[in-house]
Amino acid sequence: LLVGLIGLIAGVLYVFRSMKNEDFKSRSEKIIYFIQGVGSSMLITWISYEIT
Repeated sequence: LLVGLIGLIAGVLYVFRSMKNEDFKSRSEKIIYFIQGVGSSMLITWISYEIT
């Protein structure tokens, strides 16, 4: 649970930082980008936790 939370926080921070550089045409594009960023970050955090 803690690992997922850390991944979620890291994902949100990463997405907000990279969102400033991106130019979105619509709100749905922004939502898709947000979900992809947070999801991939949570996955990476979970995998690195499983390895250790």
